[in-house]
Amino acid sequence: MYNVNFGRVKFNYNMCNLKLKNIFSMFVVCSIMATLFIASCKTPKHINSEENNVKNNTGEIRYTIDELLTKGELKAVRDTNGKYGLIDASLNLVVKPIYDEFRGLGEVAIALVRLDDKWWFINMKTGSIIKENIYDDIKTFNEGLFIVRLGDKKGWIDKELNPAGKGIIYDDVEYFINGFAKVRIDREWFRINKQFEKVDWE
Repeated sequence: MYNVNFGRVKFNYNMCNLKLKNIFSMFVVCSIMATLFIASCKTPKHINSEENNVKNNTGEIRYTIDELLTKGELKAVRDTNGKYGLIDASLNLVVKPIYDEFRGLGEVAIALVRLDDKWWFINMKTGSIIKENIYDDIKTFNEGLFIVRLGDKKGWIDKELNPAGKGIIYDDVEYFINGFAKVRIDREWFRINKQFEKVDWE
């Protein structure tokens, strides 16, 4: 033990070295823990197939895959805060969970997401936003078209999200079945084909 006196101040070298070693050890441990925490947050690598839970390297659940909402090359996931995002087949996060709601649109690689009070069309192959949704309601994809409602009128849009046929002009419509659909204008129901031409009832 080394003691040095400077007037009334007395230094103990062994005690100082011990305290420095303790501080250094605590710094190393904290650095390792911080690194592991960051890695666990950013790198979900494991999936529990029974529960569709994506876990990080420490086994903590990071996201839950919603198979019903998943079409296309990406999968819709929901984090522990209820926000939606997208991951790829390797479980890499493509779109961070920022959306309040997520709605699949059937057998097509397009979905609807809500952020605050606005709905957007999102590409389920790339994760990119296509355009803002202007419609009040959209039905699932059927025979190459979506039924949409804008105000009190209905009609169809195609998979490029462009109005199909004569536009959103009908008071009511039904799904196309084998190339034909029923539509109503005022009180009259009639039948149209895929060219949106009026045809005779069979």
